[in-house]
Amino acid sequence: MKMFIRIPSSLEILKRIGAIGGKRGIRIYLVGGPVRDIILGKTSIDLDLVSETPAQQVASILADELKGKVTFFPEFLTARIEWEEGTIDVATARREYYPVPAALPEVIPATMREDLKRRDFTINAMALSLHPDNFGELFDPFGGYEDLKEGVIRFLHPKGFVDDPTRILRGLRFSARFGFRFEETTERHIKKDRDGLLLISGERRRKEVRLLLREGLPAIRLLEKYELLPLLGFSSLHCINPPEDAQKLFSLSDPWFFYFILLTWEKEISLVERLYCLRKEEREEIIKTRKIVELEDEKEIVLSMRGLSPAALATLYAKGVTLSLDFFKKIDTLKVETSGGEIVQKGFQGREIGRILEELFYLRFKGIVRTKEDEERWIERLKK
Repeated sequence: MKMFIRIPSSLEILKRIGAIGGKRGIRIYLVGGPVRDIILGKTSIDLDLVSETPAQQVASILADELKGKVTFFPEFLTARIEWEEGTIDVATARREYYPVPAALPEVIPATMREDLKRRDFTINAMALSLHPDNFGELFDPFGGYEDLKEGVIRFLHPKGFVDDPTRILRGLRFSARFGFRFEETTERHIKKDRDGLLLISGERRRKEVRLLLREGLPAIRLLEKYELLPLLGFSSLHCINPPEDAQKLFSLSDPWFFYFILLTWEKEISLVERLYCLRKEEREEIIKTRKIVELEDEKEIVLSMRGLSPAALATLYAKGVTLSLDFFKKIDTLKVETSGGEIVQKGFQGREIGRILEELFYLRFKGIVRTKEDEERWIERLKK
């Protein structure tokens, strides 16, 4: 029996895309996660399109009609359109095979059914027709709609996690985000095939872990449940203050780096750097955060915290650094108003300037200096 899904009016662009293709006899489908999200009631989605017509042809036509710029990726049979309202990804329907486990797949053109079959889970293996003669019709050959309604995460074939171990992390992400449970066989294969996570590259590990940790503590509990922390170079969380309190206190809408610092706390920085291809600024902030926790002098702690990211500050709070809660809340706004140039004009030079700025920052923290006039009076006293 045919099923049609109501597409919200805010996604009128989908009807336009279908009409553009329809005029040229091309059938275009919305696929994967965006279909799942529409069924779940979301009104803002990514635009991921698939057609059995080559992506280069489809993207060129759409870009011309939408006045966009197109970039082709022929090795993956995909294209990307940048236009005034955002990004549209277009792919040729394809099937894939993996030369070796955990490698990136090689792809060849295929049917829509084969394209959906290559995906990770049934809830992501659905497509919506955008063609004018059946706009919104659901193509669901693997029962994804039923699994979505039942809150079940089910893989599509037994070698799914062997071919691509990152699917395990994606499954955990969906489970954490939606509160879904794993189907019994799928769960069994998570435990059976989890060692494959050791084979993935640093960049792929970084990408998937970053997305997973955005889901916060529910994701970490799942990593613990399936004994995946050691396979990712992580240790259990050990905090003085609840990490969820720290996340809220610092309004971390994307808490991935906060949880990442905590989970790698006991690991050698060289290992973390190798496993996750750390950027220079990330490495430096992790090292600095670890050192601050070992400090005892209040002034040294305060001065060391200047310039830290909200994620690092949240980490220090979770680790129990003993400063007032008010300071944690206001450190981003705690500024010295006097500039280095103004201090030079008052007759100071060299290292004296940095020491004066540090002292003023600490005096601001203590509430002894509150205004720029207070700062100037304090500097004048140094000259006497």
